Amino acid sequence: MHKRRPLFRHLIALFCAAGSLYPLAASSEAAPPVLSRLIVNPADGRYTAIPDETLLHLSGNFFFDDGDDLLNKALDVKREGEALEARSRGLILIPGDEQAVIDALEELDGATTNLRAEGNMVISSDANEQVHYVAATTLRGSARFYYDPEDENRLRLAVVNALFSTGDLESHLNVAAVVQSYAGLNYQFDTPRFSNTVFAIRAKAQVINLLERRIDYDDYEEKRVYDRDADVSSYFQLNADLALHHRFRHVGLGLIVEDIYTRKMRGVSGSAYQQRSLFRVTADYRRDGGELQLSADLTPRASFAEVPSRRDINVSGAVNLSRRFALIGAYNYVDHSREKDTGSVGIRYTLAPMLRFQLALVAAGPRELGGQLSLQLPL
Repeated sequence: MHKRRPLFRHLIALFCAAGSLYPLAASSEAAPPVLSRLIVNPADGRYTAIPDETLLHLSGNFFFDDGDDLLNKALDVKREGEALEARSRGLILIPGDEQAVIDALEELDGATTNLRAEGNMVISSDANEQVHYVAATTLRGSARFYYDPEDENRLRLAVVNALFSTGDLESHLNVAAVVQSYAGLNYQFDTPRFSNTVFAIRAKAQVINLLERRIDYDDYEEKRVYDRDADVSSYFQLNADLALHHRFRHVGLGLIVEDIYTRKMRGVSGSAYQQRSLFRVTADYRRDGGELQLSADLTPRASFAEVPSRRDINVSGAVNLSRRFALIGAYNYVDHSREKDTGSVGIRYTLAPMLRFQLALVAAGPRELGGQLSLQLPL
């Protein structure tokens, strides 16, 4: 898999150089609350509550990778087959008419498309700064086309007999997705024995949905690929995440363990999904002029059917251009059999210490695009 490491180096250089243009002295004012930090590390962002204020954070991101142009090409191949079937009913088939369909099916063999998305909500408590209400949903989905070599013989025989139906073909699309959702409480605490260290427990009610389906050649419709209303196995459980965050002046270090309880599940077609605890480390450097953050998975996320396992290393940063505007960017290295590394760039607008808006564009190549959006506001 091709990796764009030169882009990674340029991104780091950009933020380091731009950050040096702004004053880096420690601020005499209390830092404004940033609830989005709790999404990366439940123990980060201590003292985020403001007296008599309840804050809401909403964020979402998605990335769609159809670099093989699977969805459009599969629809074109289906239309070619339907046209061939229509000619067979009119008894106007001649040898060679089937070759275009055979070539298109062979070209599609192994083509994939991938989708990932995430949504988060955090609510701070004005009564207790140690407690936050949290909810999130993540989706990892993938589809792959499988060409049956025997379809070539079926097509050639159909032309000879002048009787062809798209239902005779065995080529098909396999689709799978893992959707994890939870709602719960994020509780932070510290102890005198470990100074400058915050611990956190995120207790949650968790639902895991496993989507698994086969779409035959003659049944293909684009809207069926990621239809979440059928072919889904659902599992409910109580779970928890553990985290810590240690700060030494401008530098922070963190460790997170997600899903301390794990279990084995199965999709509707019998494919196994072995839930794993995800271990992740974080590091951050924050000054008045901007910030730089690293988040790295130590263990991979589990695979399921067509959904490969993945491990992410994300470097993000922000440069404050003024009191209200900041330039943001990130680079995500992914250990994934089908997906490429991605880069993102965007802006953050802070209207008030508690009101923030952020927008970014994510890209990796042609037909590989996504976006990020977040909003924090007082209720």
